[in-house]
Amino acid sequence: LILKNFKCPNTILIADEAHNLGTKRSIRNFLHGINKRIGLSATPNRNFDEAGTNEIENYFNSFSPRHTYCFSMINAINNKFLTPYYYYPKFIKLNESEMEAYAKYSEKLLKFFDFEKGTYRDEASNLLIQRKRIIHQAANKKLKLLEILKNINNKNFKHTIVYVPEGFEPDYSEKDKSILEVEDIRIIDDYNSTVKSLGIKTHQIIGGMGLKERQKVLDQFNDGLIQVLTAMKTLDEGVDIPATKCAIFCASTGNPRQFIQRRGRILRKSKGKKFATVYDLIVEPNDHSFWDYYPKDKREKLQKMEINIFRNELYRVANFLYASKNLTDLHLRENNDISKLIELTELYNLDIFELINNLIETDTKSINNENIPKKDIWIIQ
Repeated sequence: LILKNFKCPNTILIADEAHNLGTKRSIRNFLHGINKRIGLSATPNRNFDEAGTNEIENYFNSFSPRHTYCFSMINAINNKFLTPYYYYPKFIKLNESEMEAYAKYSEKLLKFFDFEKGTYRDEASNLLIQRKRIIHQAANKKLKLLEILKNINNKNFKHTIVYVPEGFEPDYSEKDKSILEVEDIRIIDDYNSTVKSLGIKTHQIIGGMGLKERQKVLDQFNDGLIQVLTAMKTLDEGVDIPATKCAIFCASTGNPRQFIQRRGRILRKSKGKKFATVYDLIVEPNDHSFWDYYPKDKREKLQKMEINIFRNELYRVANFLYASKNLTDLHLRENNDISKLIELTELYNLDIFELINNLIETDTKSINNENIPKKDIWIIQ
């Protein structure tokens, strides 16, 4: 209450992780008496929350796509503020029972999908959550995780984080801290057991852990006493773990806030750390033959819906790939994972090169460090 009515022309408000200020509760408590404001964020735009994003931009008087001052991902890597990294997409398929359940939900969703706009009506939200959970928790992700771990650096697993898929994908629109449900606990226990089966020293780190307990785990991880951390609903932001050399993304999220913040945990500079490695598990669309037993009209609509899901996944892939050290693999096609990526995008008439070029162009345009506008209110991306 004191701060809410506080007025001082010489006071500067600095808001770290400014994207968190977009909730209704935070907006109600904006400090309008302080006129000099700096907002800091790697992800200033709130996904699926245009109203919250607008409130933040208006409060800091700074607007997308060119905020007052930007320091891009490529710029940070080239200037050695962040660690260079390699990115490897890893594709998996749904198993038979998952495909059947996926098809059932897709068929129900047909009546809620606007094929001209490529969007769903609000009534589809519950069905979308149920179908997303099938992709999110695909059983073959654990098999692919084992395959990746077996091939990592001659079994030198030190300083690896496995981001485990949640029972329910986090909702960032109103709550900034995700609460673990019973289903979440079951899933992370399962993933932890999968990692331990290889004789790896692992430990869970989850949202809601006490600060002392979490710091103890992170210290042991940094010292190499814990080789692999399995993380859920945490390690997105506000945590410094520079020793991390490898991350495996098993959570199929299209929310930039989550995957960009998580990438930031991996790219921190650390002694002896020359580069980082990111593995990203992606569920590829069902084969065309899977939909053959549906009537032609319905089959085409179901396939179009599925391609739309894959298109959303591609934004994350492009965002990781465009700033990676192995971007040229797209042209060489010598890497099996990259070849698979090109094959799928060509099959579904999707342009991964356009997505990447747009991101590079945006990064290039954002390098405006030499001429910082003289404003009292500004946001840094």
